[in-house]
Amino acid sequence: MNTRLQPFLARLAGHRPEDTVLVVAHGGPIRLLICNLLGLAMKYWLNLRIDMASLSIVETYPQGTILTLLNDVSHLEDKDSHDAHFRFLERR
Repeated sequence: MNTRLQPFLARLAGHRPEDTVLVVAHGGPIRLLICNLLGLAMKYWLNLRIDMASLSIVETYPQGTILTLLNDVSHLEDKDSHDAHFRFLERR
């Protein structure tokens, strides 16, 4: 899957430092993207929890990358039912 992400990473590298880029994707590609941007080994991609509809923010600078927000779901109105839904999915 990481091979499929490489062309997208190349496109991201072409943006100017002042650009803001919104990425909407499934959890797997988001995990891989974060690992790539932070320079983490790909073996850790499953160690990042990315829930549906969660927000993550990664800031990139010439000097390095900062993970500012990871898997934030505070914008979801009914967080308790959201968590219950994931507990149900995990049992399946």
